[in-house]
Amino acid sequence: MHTTASSVLQESYDIFFVFDVCWGNINGDPDMAGAPRYHPETMKAVVSSVRQKRSIRNYISGPTVDDPLSIYFQNGSVLNNLHQEVYEDLGYTLPEKNEKVPDPIQESIAQKLCIEKADIRMMGAALGASRFPAKSIRGPVQLFWLSSINTVRIINNSITRCCVTTEEDELKAQTIGKNSKLNYALFLGICTISKHDAAVTGMMYKDLDMIFEALDMMFEYERSEMRGLVTTQGVVAFKHQNGRRNRYAKLQDMKDRVCITSLHEPPETFKHYSVIVDARDLPDSVSLIRSDFPVKYWHGLYSPFSSLRAAKNAENPVQTT
Repeated sequence: MHTTASSVLQESYDIFFVFDVCWGNINGDPDMAGAPRYHPETMKAVVSSVRQKRSIRNYISGPTVDDPLSIYFQNGSVLNNLHQEVYEDLGYTLPEKNEKVPDPIQESIAQKLCIEKADIRMMGAALGASRFPAKSIRGPVQLFWLSSINTVRIINNSITRCCVTTEEDELKAQTIGKNSKLNYALFLGICTISKHDAAVTGMMYKDLDMIFEALDMMFEYERSEMRGLVTTQGVVAFKHQNGRRNRYAKLQDMKDRVCITSLHEPPETFKHYSVIVDARDLPDSVSLIRSDFPVKYWHGLYSPFSSLRAAKNAENPVQTT
């Protein structure tokens, strides 16, 4: 996607990824025996930002990529030990427990972790809680909690096992449990990437390429019976050339340009939705660099975004999808 693979990002991005869950459970609630999370007022399914980040981390550090990246939040790792190694590598004396570590030392520890750990370089981390603290980093890549486009039905199924675990249950001959899943849910994921935070962490264009690859493929390598069929259906990406937003290029404005319409109630498959990207009157500093869905252009006298460049409409040839 980029030729300057080793350089630091010079633009900001708004990336929207559409994914769905069919007869599965992408984000269980531990307080409800792993049942799908949902909003009790809207009855829409909920997916946490942590779940999405975990999927990205699993993908970029796994054997499914040609060049797996080292990550900070690795399953089974002891973070205090990792911080201690960095202190020793940089020649710093290990602080005593509860000893205040000077800010310059914490910044240098964080800088080294950004270089060595891709997930910190991309998504940041709270590093101050360690026994050997470092400056906390806000990552350029930010993801958000999501609610499904449609309301959901949660299917509770009883399951049986033909054997028992303990001798006390031997007379039961079998044990019974519960399996909860979503019938169907469609989500519009939101991923923002800040040029200004990338300058701090050193996020590079090759990291951006890895983010796009992860959003496309991360669910393909997390298959399980409980998860069901989870699929990324498409990605839409806007680039802010100078890294700055204006009053017409707020995140909500970009999100509103991804128009998702239900064609069937209740929806039970992605084919029951229409997704169209509205590229009418984009600000001069914003460009649509990718869309896996039909794109609509507008060159008439009025559109919801016509106050941006109404005078320029007559200069452009009419384009239709």
